This record gives sequence, C-alpha cells and structure tokens, in this order.
Amino acid sequence: MKVILIFLIPFSAIAGPFQIVNRNLGSNPGLESQINTLFDQIENDVNSQLPDADQSTYLKGMANASVMGLKGMGSDYNNEIIFTGLRFSVGLGTDLGAVGVSDLIGGDVDLQNVRGVNIQQTFNLGVDLSAFNAGKIGAIDFSKMELFLNYGSVNPGNYSSSVKGTVKNLGIHGRYQLMEKSELLPLGLLNFGGLFFHFGYEQSLTNLKVSVTTDYSRTEAGVGTLTASGTATVGAKVATYSFPLEISTYFDWLTFMSTHFGLGLDFNFGKATSIAELNSTITYDSDGTVSGDGELDIGQEGKPTKAFVRWFLGHQFHLSLLKVNINIGHVPNTGLWNLNAGIMLTY
Repeated sequence: MKVILIFLIPFSAIAGPFQIVNRNLGSNPGLESQINTLFDQIENDVNSQLPDADQSTYLKGMANASVMGLKGMGSDYNNEIIFTGLRFSVGLGTDLGAVGVSDLIGGDVDLQNVRGVNIQQTFNLGVDLSAFNAGKIGAIDFSKMELFLNYGSVNPGNYSSSVKGTVKNLGIHGRYQLMEKSELLPLGLLNFGGLFFHFGYEQSLTNLKVSVTTDYSRTEAGVGTLTASGTATVGAKVATYSFPLEISTYFDWLTFMSTHFGLGLDFNFGKATSIAELNSTITYDSDGTVSGDGELDIGQEGKPTKAFVRWFLGHQFHLSLLKVNINIGHVPNTGLWNLNAGIMLTY
C-alpha cells in the first residue's frame, strides 16, 4: 500500500530553499532516522537545482535586473543628431550577487549565485528640437536638446516551448548639451564630442512562466524508496519604473569611431512578485502512513534598490549614416551590470 501526498506550493524559478515539513514517519520502529534521511536527501535534490539565494533575494535581484536591462538604450551617447535618429537595441541586465569585477573578467561566475536576469529589445526614435526652431525658456535653450522615445517587447516563447510570457518596455528621455563639440587634433584624428545632461523615464514589465519536470527518488536498503515527481510551473511578474539622471561625454577617433563614458544616478520603483507553483506527488513504498508537506521558506515580493549611482562606457563605429554601438554599465560594490548593443541610422 502506498500513500500519495499532493502539495501545491509557492515556487520561484530561481529560488530556495525547498523543505518537507510536518513529517509523519509512520509506525516504523528503528527506522525513523533513516526515513528522515530520505526526506533530507529529497530536499537536497530539489535545492541543488536552485540558486543559492532565498526567494526574497531572488525577487529583489529580478527587480534590479529589470531596472538595469534598459540602461543605455533610452538616450544617445555618441552622435550629433542633426534632425532625427532611429536605433534598434538589445540589452541584458543582471544581478550577479556577490561577484566582483575580477570574477567577471576571469569568468569565475557561479550561475547558482545569479539573483536575476532581464533581457530587453527596443526601438528608439530621437528628434533634435533645433530642427523645429525651438527657442528658449529662461536659461534653457531647447535648440540644444534632443528627445527620445523607445518601445519594445520580447516573447520568450519564440525561443523555447517551455517558456510563456512577455517582456515589454517603454521610455522617454531628453538630452541637453552643456558644452559644445571641439576639435582636439586636426584631420578628424580626435574630437571632443561635448558634454551632455540626460534625464528620462523607463518602464519595464516582465511576466514569465517556465514549465519544468521534477522527478527525484531516494532508496535505502532495508528502509524503502521515497519518490517525488511532478511538474512545476515557475516564474515571476516584475514591474519597475526608473528615473535616470546622467552626465556623459564622448570622443571621436579617426573619423570612423567614438568612445563615450559617463555617470548616472537612478531612482527606482516597482516590485517583483512570484507567480509560480509546484504540483508534485510524494510516495513511500513501505508505509502508507508516512507523509509530509512541501513548502518554500521564502518571501513573496521583492523591490528594486531605491537609488544607486552607476558608471557606463561604450564604443561606436561610424559607417556613414549607419552606426554600430555597444555599451556596458555597472553599479559599484554590487552585482548589478548591464550590457547592450545596437544599430542606428542618423540624419
């Protein structure tokens, strides 16, 4: 005779720890310790598939990764836009946890310590207000300003049948020129691109579910076999809103490439919520009275860091009207990174 325990528990795609609680060891004199060991081994099997972080840490990491995913894609850092510019970019935001720069460069990154990942793609349209004979209001000269609007979405289901959901973004940014462009070396060998102030609003909405199969079994001679099997649907719902303020500059090199760098201050809001569950069956083949309850000893919500300072730098190749660029950013003393690349047409 077998006992079947069905449990439905909150579950995170990248979270832990999983526990089997309320254990009933049945009428098995002398075997209680061994049955407990089987329960412990099943717990370890499940937790070995999960990163080394509790869910509240994971969800906060997902919220921070959502914020970082859009950094560097809403404004422009390398170009003198005469009238308009159109860009397509793909970006990655991550919370790598306790990973230093040297670990990242050396490739010494344990994926189980990654707290959150966010992937974005977006289209960006920029317009120079000087093309519309913009005037002044007080000390603000609108002819020195460009406005940018970006929107994009990703359907992860296009890449994996086990994944369902969407990732969407929306943003509006402004760039104001504080210092004019100037020549440092003749013949286009080196030019100072100017000094710019950037401001804006970024919104990222993520709703993801992943279906996975969980089958674990442990056997001890003279005790019996404990088995857990089922299907887990896991994921997170993330909505973040960020208000970046940035200072940047760039240098043109050899007429066909440029390098930019800057500092940003971000004010962040929103939250990440677990929306997944596990439907699993536990069986013990030697005693129908053995039972337990599955749960995750974790929180259910995480919020992004309210404010942080980050540096960023990047490079661009100028191919006539077509530009190809890459950008990287980091919040010092944290695991927060972003990386994006794009192509742009300017006029």
